Amino acid sequence: NRNWCDDIKETITYLDLSFNQIVNLPNATFSDLTQLTTLMLVSNPISNIPGDAFNGLTRLTDLGLSRTNIREMNVNWFTSLTALTDLYLINNEIRVLPPGVFQPLSNLSRLSIYGNQIREINRNSWGSGLANLVSIYLSDNMINFFDQQFLIDASSLDFLLLSGNLCVNEDFFNVQ
Repeated sequence: NRNWCDDIKETITYLDLSFNQIVNLPNATFSDLTQLTTLMLVSNPISNIPGDAFNGLTRLTDLGLSRTNIREMNVNWFTSLTALTDLYLINNEIRVLPPGVFQPLSNLSRLSIYGNQIREINRNSWGSGLANLVSIYLSDNMINFFDQQFLIDASSLDFLLLSGNLCVNEDFFNVQ
C-alpha cells in the first residue's frame, strides 16, 4: 500500500497545494515529508484540520493557511513546528487565539493574521512564541482589547499593523 508521497518524501522541500479545492486533511497528512521547509495550502475550502496535521515537519519554516475557512485554531497544530518563522493565517474566520496556541513557535518572526474576526490579543496565546516576533499584521480584525504585556514581552517587535480595528481606549504610547 503506497502513500501518495512515497517517491518524494525524502527530497521535497517546497509544496504548494494552493487553489486545489482541498476540503479535508487526513490525520498526519504531511508527516512523511520530513525535509519540507515550505507548505502552502492557501485558498482551499478546508473544513477540518486535525491536531496532528503538521506533526513531523520539524524543518518547516513557512506555512500558508490563508483563505482556508479556519474558524477555530487547534493548540496542537504547531507542536512540532519549532523551526517555523513565517505563518500566514490571512482572511479566515478566526475569532479567538486560544491560550498557548503559539507557544511552540519560539522562532516565529512574522505572523500575518489580518482579515479575521479576532477581538482580543492576549499575551497568554503566545508564551515564548513572542521571543523572536519581528512583525505582526493584525489589520482588519475586530480587536477591542490588546494586552499591553504582549508589547512588553515582544521585545524584538519592529512592525505592528493594527489598522481597521476597534482598539478604542487603548494606550500604546505609555508602554515601556
